[in-house]
Amino acid sequence: MDERRRAERVSTAIPARLFLQGGGAVEATIRNVGELGVLVSLTDLEHEIREGQRALLEHPLIVDGVPQGGPPLRSAAAVVRVDLDLEPGAIVRHGALYFDGGPRPGGT
Repeated sequence: MDERRRAERVSTAIPARLFLQGGGAVEATIRNVGELGVLVSLTDLEHEIREGQRALLEHPLIVDGVPQGGPPLRSAAAVVRVDLDLEPGAIVRHGALYFDGGPRPGGT
């Protein structure tokens, strides 16, 4: 059993934008939402994303896995896991973000 998943997660597909250290920004999709973080998928492989990096996720308010209206939120997070996956027609990078209340990444 994978010990990383200790809390229940809700599957979803919500467009978001991920701001990375150094000022890079990439389009992302939130794939699941947990109590303390999210899993995002990215098809842009030009920007480096690595474990331990600070990130800022711009996303709508999410309640029970459903995006709500209103202005977008920006949540500071730590990147805790990065994996590459081969999907039909694309290489997709998955990043697990932990909303730890820490600082925003430098350059954002």
